[in-house]
Amino acid sequence: AGGALEGESCMNIDTKALRKKSAAAGEGNIRTREEFLHVYSDPSSAAAFLRANISETEIPPVCFTLDGMDSRSLYWEKRTGPPREFVDYPNDNPVVRRVHTVTYTAPGTGLSLSMDVTEYPDYPVVEYEARLQNDGPENSGSIRDVRAVDTRILSAESAVLHSMTGATFRGVNQYVPSADPLGENGSCGRHFEAPNGKPTDNYLPYFNLENPAGGGVLAVLSWQGSWRADFTVRSGGVFLRGGQYDCDFVLLPGESFRVPMMIFLFYRGDWCDGQNVWRRFMLEHNNLRAQGLRMQSNTLICVGDDFEGMRGNARSDLHWIHMLTETGLNREIDHFNQDAGWYDCEETGWEATGNWYPNKKRYPNGLREVSDAARAAGMKYSLWFEPERAYSGTRITEELGRDCIVSMDAPRLHYIPLEQAEKGTQSLVNYGAPGVVDYVYSMLDRIICEQGVDQYRQDFNFYPAPFFRAFDREEAKKLGVARSGVTENKHTTGYLELWRRLAENHPDMEIDACASGGMRHDMATQRFSFTHTRSDYWHDADSAQCQTYSTSQWWVLTGCGAVLDGRGTYDVRSRLAVSIGVIVDESSPGRTKELLNMWRENVAYLLYDYYPLTTYSETQRAVLSMQFNSPEKECGSIFSFVRSAGSLRVYPRGLRRAARYRLWNIDAPDETCVRLGQHIMEHGITVSSKNRSAIIHRYAVECEDS
Repeated sequence: AGGALEGESCMNIDTKALRKKSAAAGEGNIRTREEFLHVYSDPSSAAAFLRANISETEIPPVCFTLDGMDSRSLYWEKRTGPPREFVDYPNDNPVVRRVHTVTYTAPGTGLSLSMDVTEYPDYPVVEYEARLQNDGPENSGSIRDVRAVDTRILSAESAVLHSMTGATFRGVNQYVPSADPLGENGSCGRHFEAPNGKPTDNYLPYFNLENPAGGGVLAVLSWQGSWRADFTVRSGGVFLRGGQYDCDFVLLPGESFRVPMMIFLFYRGDWCDGQNVWRRFMLEHNNLRAQGLRMQSNTLICVGDDFEGMRGNARSDLHWIHMLTETGLNREIDHFNQDAGWYDCEETGWEATGNWYPNKKRYPNGLREVSDAARAAGMKYSLWFEPERAYSGTRITEELGRDCIVSMDAPRLHYIPLEQAEKGTQSLVNYGAPGVVDYVYSMLDRIICEQGVDQYRQDFNFYPAPFFRAFDREEAKKLGVARSGVTENKHTTGYLELWRRLAENHPDMEIDACASGGMRHDMATQRFSFTHTRSDYWHDADSAQCQTYSTSQWWVLTGCGAVLDGRGTYDVRSRLAVSIGVIVDESSPGRTKELLNMWRENVAYLLYDYYPLTTYSETQRAVLSMQFNSPEKECGSIFSFVRSAGSLRVYPRGLRRAARYRLWNIDAPDETCVRLGQHIMEHGITVSSKNRSAIIHRYAVECEDS
């Protein structure tokens, strides 16, 4: 149920309990970033976890079975290298991280494990990523069930596990949050998996384990393919076990196997406080880190849908750029977006990917003509790609040949050589095959340079797991040893290597990570990118509200679409996202500017701390309310969506108790009031409307109470 109507307030957890935990930690007096992190970070628990699992034990935290034996039973020799210091975002609020490489060797097995452990001086984070390697001259033994983590992460024997579904194709039902009691009267465990090859599809591999007594730990498993995770309550606390979904293989001599990255963040206060420490960590240390770019907002215009199969053309694109310039809309748009369909795809439309060169008939002078015109009009040029998916008969499949994996529809999707596939058969470009990443990078680099690409948008519109597994079975048949999980592992490693090269050689180019919406939004991906399209189900205003409500707990730089064709205030205010893709009505440029300005007025607040003020709901009778607050800037905003007539009292968070705040509804500025922060938090504010409305309250500190 969502926020109930007629004055009742429904929080995710009891309002008084939340305020009590947060107040115990120190809420109500925070003015600065340093004070916020001091109050809500738990560095002592992070240090204890690091000692127990890495620094004071010879056994690696990554574990597996070797010929049926638990790797923790092996004798390991451990060596820790000196720290290496990295300065990220050197040109814009630089931050430091330190990386220690820890190497474990198991004598007599031929196996070694190299692990990078990353320290963030200002954050209570334990992060590590490992690679298992066969250093011997012979095949390894049988390796199964590789776990990136298998340990206790919370000493309390009861907890509340906060989790979330992913970016599915199921219409409005996207990113649905859940809070499940574990232990005592709750469940003894919870299982999660994403088996389709897209890591943020079924569920997000992002979890918040809240201690009922206060504080807790955020656990994030970063993987670019299929994964699984299990939380169990046993004597001594709550345990987490997780890793790549399907692992049963033999490593060939010199071969390595990458293990998912794990990130743990320990916090004080209530679970929302923990999420806000995470949001700050994301903004300071993660998004677009590889390029050193700090994004504030992003607007792009989409025009490809004007044509059947999205097969646009230069004449139409240049018309749009001229129209935007004549009306002044070019000053409101950051990027002119060339969506799918700019390549040869004449028979079937945009889905037939693989001919990565401009269609000569529709773009006789290439895309450069359009990108130059966009830049001349004060906009940058954004171009869509999907290099991992290719149809047989296209240029990329002809040049790569057997390096493209093909599987056919059958009870068990089985591998067939590309040359045996019918024309138009969908295939996966195998980034794990030798030379393929080199080929794809050279192709992309050439297009980016020749066509003048400022923003690279990458999509991924099919589930790769059946392709990975089909090729694993083919390899196992040829080699006579198990290979389950190897193809996915090599492909995802190649995917990150490709993006590393793009970021290194095009450091000013933003990357937008899309995968049928936000289906591949793991942490490693976010360090190269932002996600402009958090869901392909973006047309519905109520769904957009729900997506903001949920994803704001974990992600900051996300986006959505909007059709600016005269739609009302409710629809545009529902598009709370840092990035927005717009479809405009050229007959009403004035209204388009007004709607864009309406959206832009809210964007700065989305970078602040986030508090959900009502429970999640998709129902039409609900009121959905959320708050973005900055103790440093002494201001914030409350967004409330009344989907039918009614009223609701909501209770803001994070205000200074002794400060006097000016509080106003932006649609009724004459009704401004001044209240103590303590009064606002304890007595709340009433959200009321007689019809479907998007109500925005702003507040700012006027003075301290004398």
